[in-house]
Amino acid sequence: MSSGLKIGVFGACLLGMHACAPPSIRAAHSIDKGDVSFELGGSLDLSGHQSKLLTLTGSDSLPLREKSTTHAMVVMGLGAGFEIGSGMQLMAKYSFLDERRHDTPVSVAVMASMPTFEFLNAGDTYDLSTGLLVSRHMQIGRSVALRPVLNALYSQRDYRATTPIPESLTDPDVPVSEPEMWTSMRYSGVDVPVGVEIPITVGDKWALAPTVSYTMSVPLDVAAGGFSCDGCAFAIEAQEMGTPMSLWVGLKLQPKLQSSTGGRDEAL
Repeated sequence: MSSGLKIGVFGACLLGMHACAPPSIRAAHSIDKGDVSFELGGSLDLSGHQSKLLTLTGSDSLPLREKSTTHAMVVMGLGAGFEIGSGMQLMAKYSFLDERRHDTPVSVAVMASMPTFEFLNAGDTYDLSTGLLVSRHMQIGRSVALRPVLNALYSQRDYRATTPIPESLTDPDVPVSEPEMWTSMRYSGVDVPVGVEIPITVGDKWALAPTVSYTMSVPLDVAAGGFSCDGCAFAIEAQEMGTPMSLWVGLKLQPKLQSSTGGRDEAL
């Protein structure tokens, strides 16, 4: 793929990929100037937040979790360890210790991401994060590698929890085909995603990398705000906040990791 075509693809994605959030885990090594990486996956909220309910027959509870979503991002290398990315978020990354550029067993990078101006103006979600990325590339065969990844990120998020309502908690006099409760959530804390990428070589220059990660969070502030519900037959007694957790599964099409030391490329 020529440099001009890569830049054109990245520009098109800047315009067209504003319906998804970025992946929740990121390796620390860099990609070459002009190279592009494509990332797609999904997240599952496993948080322990709950709404305690007062119902017509007593009490009950419902989980407060973000609806599962598809995530996408396109990342472009700027050279010298710098990268930028675009999806629902804008991402910037700098690899200051890089397996591609330095004689080192691990890569370490700093990263920051923020919502695009389009989503800031919409006001539905807000997601800001910054922190440290660590990863190590281990070749385990001619065409397969293993890449353990650890991220430590300070995050601030405003989002909406979407909870399906069981029939036993609905008002029969208010017919709704798919009754749901929507709850405004606020979170700030330290997220620690731990996971692995498994790059599989495709052709001479590309790798397809299945990715899985689990995130445990240390909340500094987590709270539920207002809620709305169609066809519900209950009142909120209390909102109980648990530990934020999530699972991420994805797939990345990325340039094959190569060493650029000594002025020539060598596959790692």
